[in-house]
Amino acid sequence: MKQKIIFIDHGFFQGGAQRVMVNIINSISDGDNISPYVISLDRPGYLYSQINQRVRKKYLKYKRSSLSILRLGFEIKKIMPDSIFVSSSRVFVVTQLALLIFRFKVKIIFRYPSMPSLELSEGAIGKLLFFLLRWLITKNCKLIAQTPEMRDDLIKIYNVSLNNVRVINNPLDKNSINTAIRSEKNPFNEKNINFVASGRLYEPKGYDILIKAFSICCKKREDFRLHIIGSDIIGKKKFYKNLADELGCLDKIIFHGHIDNPYPFYKYSDVFVLSSRREGMPNALIENIYLSKKVISSNCIPAIKRILDSSKCGEIYNVNDFNELANCMLNYELISTGNLVGFDTLDEFKGYILSND
Repeated sequence: MKQKIIFIDHGFFQGGAQRVMVNIINSISDGDNISPYVISLDRPGYLYSQINQRVRKKYLKYKRSSLSILRLGFEIKKIMPDSIFVSSSRVFVVTQLALLIFRFKVKIIFRYPSMPSLELSEGAIGKLLFFLLRWLITKNCKLIAQTPEMRDDLIKIYNVSLNNVRVINNPLDKNSINTAIRSEKNPFNEKNINFVASGRLYEPKGYDILIKAFSICCKKREDFRLHIIGSDIIGKKKFYKNLADELGCLDKIIFHGHIDNPYPFYKYSDVFVLSSRREGMPNALIENIYLSKKVISSNCIPAIKRILDSSKCGEIYNVNDFNELANCMLNYELISTGNLVGFDTLDEFKGYILSND
C-alpha cells in the first residue's frame, strides 16, 4: 500500500523553498510507493499550477496561516497521511498545532528554510515564533538541513538531536530547466552587458547593496544594465527605485517583477549576481552554475564558497560590501564558468521521506 504524503505550503508562491517542494512532488512516479497530496493554506501562486495534474490538490483561502489551523486539521484528518512535508517555519508551526488540537500523531518532515542563527540575528524570527519552533521541533519531526553548517546551527539553536537531522542538497530539476530554455529567444539588448539578479524584493536579498554597487559601475561603464527579477510582495520596489534614482542609475535598472520562466534571462545574461544577506541554499545561483554562466555571490553562507570551489567557477565577495561587489562586476570578464557538482538528490529526498529513520 502506498504511503500518503501531504505537502503543505502557505501559497506555493514563487520562491526557492517552494520550487524545491514542487520539484520533489513532480519527481514522484507510480513506482515510488508514494501517494502525494498538496494543501495550500492561501489562494495559490504560480508554482501551484506547475504541480503535476495527477496530484490531488486543495487550497484553503487563508491569507494568515494562523487562521487556518482548525480547517487544516480537518483536511489532514480526512486524508489520514503517513507523513507531512513542509518547508516553511510558520507552516510547520501551524501544522504541528493542528495535529496537537486534533490529537493526531503523524510524522512531519521539515526542510528548514534558512540558517536559524541568521534568522534570529536579523529579526526574521520573532520571540513567539522562536518559542513555538523550539517547543514543536522535537515532537515527531524529522529535519532536513540544506548544508552541514545549517545542521550544526539547528542542533545548537533548537537543541535537536543529531539523529533527527539529515543534510540533503537542494534537488535540481535539470529536465525542467532544459525545457524552459529550449525555444526561448534572447530577452536582452545584446549591445549591453546584462547583469541579472532574482528573488522577491525584500531586505534579505540585499538589493540595496547591489544597487549601490551598480551605481559605482555605471560611472565607468555606460553599457552596463541590471535586471532584477522578483515579486514585490511587501512593497519594497518603491524603496529600491528611489535609492537607484538618488544614486543616478535608475534608467539602467529594469525591475521585471515576477516572471514565470526566468531561465531565458539566466541563459542569455552576461553575469548572474547573488547579493543576499542570508540564504538556505540559493537555487538561482545553483541553476546559473548549471547553465554555465558567470556568477558573483556574497559569502552569506559558508556553503557558497564550497559550491563555487567544487564547480571551479565564480567570484565571491563579503556580505554588504558594495565596493567589493562593484569591483567584481567591473571585472566580470575575468570570472570563470564551471560545471555544477552534487545536486542530483531527488532520490535521496524520496528515500528519506519513505524511511522510518
